[in-house]
Amino acid sequence: MPLMNIVGLKAKGGGGGGGPFVFSDLYTASKKGAWYDATDKTGLFNGAIRSAGEFSPTTGDSVYVMADRSELGAHTDFATWLAAASELNSNPTMATDTAWTTAGAVVFDTDGYLWDGSAGTQEVYQSQSITSGDWYIGEVTTGAVTSGSARIVIGSTAAANALSAYDIDTGSTTYTFFYPVATSGGTSVRIQSNTGDPFDGKITSFSVKRVPGKKHLFGVGAGAPIMRNDGTYDYLEFDTSNRKMVTNGAVAEMFSDDSIVLMAMDAFADGNIATAWSYNGGTRILFANASPGGGTGGWTPSIRNPGTGAFTEVWDHGAQVSTLSIYEIYMDDTDDELTVRLNSVEELAATSTTGGWNTASGNMELGNAQAFTNHQEMDFYRLIIYEGTSFNEDAFDLVESELGL
Repeated sequence: MPLMNIVGLKAKGGGGGGGPFVFSDLYTASKKGAWYDATDKTGLFNGAIRSAGEFSPTTGDSVYVMADRSELGAHTDFATWLAAASELNSNPTMATDTAWTTAGAVVFDTDGYLWDGSAGTQEVYQSQSITSGDWYIGEVTTGAVTSGSARIVIGSTAAANALSAYDIDTGSTTYTFFYPVATSGGTSVRIQSNTGDPFDGKITSFSVKRVPGKKHLFGVGAGAPIMRNDGTYDYLEFDTSNRKMVTNGAVAEMFSDDSIVLMAMDAFADGNIATAWSYNGGTRILFANASPGGGTGGWTPSIRNPGTGAFTEVWDHGAQVSTLSIYEIYMDDTDDELTVRLNSVEELAATSTTGGWNTASGNMELGNAQAFTNHQEMDFYRLIIYEGTSFNEDAFDLVESELGL
């Protein structure tokens, strides 16, 4: 039984599209799926933690985190969801000496908590239920800082749950963070002084919100994609530097064993090849690409076998198509078959493949086809994954309308 649909489109759409069928309809009743939108700058981040003015990327910046919006409800953008989301901490403004527990020489001081540079364990914290693998976003605001540094810890005090290094070291600054709890969760959120460089300063607020889902993407070091703008929309450039983004080991929350892929792609005027899928714990899920035709504005879609090892071509349209065409792929893992439609017309009847695809564990990588270095380039706008039971004509019509076809 087919269970998944995937939509990749450039045109700006979503819950505000005006039609009766909107993207928020796709994720009811805890259905599997994911929604990545590079055109929504509010869901893109420069890193795990940055001062407020540096957290949101601009054109030319590396993008290290892209939020999954599939479980955020009917919000026009990530910022709208964030403004309405429930606060995890009690007394996040630290306006009074309540809800927070101090350790060491940390004391309450009018409108926040004060560290005096003492050595040893110096921290402020409160009890919260933290789940391993969940992602958390929030802000820490400093007052005056004389010296030293501090860090954020979400969950247990294990080093893996600490947010990067001791990044909090500047006075009168708001730090924004967004990162996953890596180990076994825990029962607290806290700000800790650096034992090697004790913090002498003041924290005036500490806000934390849980971001639903475990499917958020993060860039890997120098391989993080670059934010670009085509004159109308922001997008992410996965270029020849082997750039990629990966999920936090949550592929089983996105996919079922059977899938339907609905994808729409724009022209790649710079000659890029578009990689739609790549890798899951050693087993390829699906590899779909669209190669441009000599810079003439069209592209030739093709599908390669989603097994391990070399990709065997399953289908190639064999000719350039409109730059705003839509193609759909039905992936039947039970019978290891693919069915392909182009603009609602069947191009490939159910055809056997080999190897299948593994959706039980591991992560998903976007933008990198592993050994196929000539297939790692892509200009990424939007990718939507959702459950269904057949080729979804409502979804197809929505994409077609949004793209103006």
